[in-house]
Amino acid sequence: MNQSWRNSLFRALSIATIAIAVGTSAPASQILGTANVDASMNLFLSGQPDNTAGGLTGPGILPVVIDVPLGAIFVTFDGTQLTDLTCCDTAIPPLTNDANGRSLSDFNIFGTNIQSFNGISGIIFNDRVMFLAGVFLDDNTPATGPGGPARLTDANFPEGPGFNLWPQLGQSFFVGDGLNAANDPFRYIVPTGATRLFLGFLDGAGFGCWDSCAGDGVAPGVYDDNAGSGPVDYAFTMVPEPSTWVLFSLGLAGVAVRRFRR
Repeated sequence: MNQSWRNSLFRALSIATIAIAVGTSAPASQILGTANVDASMNLFLSGQPDNTAGGLTGPGILPVVIDVPLGAIFVTFDGTQLTDLTCCDTAIPPLTNDANGRSLSDFNIFGTNIQSFNGISGIIFNDRVMFLAGVFLDDNTPATGPGGPARLTDANFPEGPGFNLWPQLGQSFFVGDGLNAANDPFRYIVPTGATRLFLGFLDGAGFGCWDSCAGDGVAPGVYDDNAGSGPVDYAFTMVPEPSTWVLFSLGLAGVAVRRFRR
């Protein structure tokens, strides 16, 4: 092997090494979809076979379920078309809101304070009710009855750009219309082991915030007086598998070697 051939081979292998090293920085692919969400979808029924799980009063219906693609890193949402939702109980005139929910402070309801139930965490959210929410689960059916992961609060959802949320399995999170104040999408990191994503709502008597949101909140329920539905777009983002980039890089190296040999 002469010196020129050695140099050509070294250059080809160097190209392959660099390509492999930067392979994980390649542009990510996406899997897109649309889910139709109904205002009576009870997020606390996520992963359950029917709406009798836990014996809730006014249990509503099962939430929409979305399969999490293998290799998904995060998901974003666009709920801006979900604009015609109505609540609430008979003590309050029916009120319309969009996916971000609304304030009911004029009716002495100062936000949302729902307890954890059926293995799904509740949430504490000041000055906002009836908003679109989500939760990740694995393939197991959650235990029924009170209890679930730690509850998130509105403090966990800043409005700044570049926001990432790292929810646990079974930990419900605010989705709203999926956008921050600058109309940039929130990114929800897919937790390890997640195979399913559920979308629905977090409801309870007075949303747990009659006069104040202090205290432990209320059990979920009273979904039967909610109405309205609409589409929510979602996008899972994946990074290409490293093996794909390795094969591609070695292919480039082979082409380079043949070219140098000529």
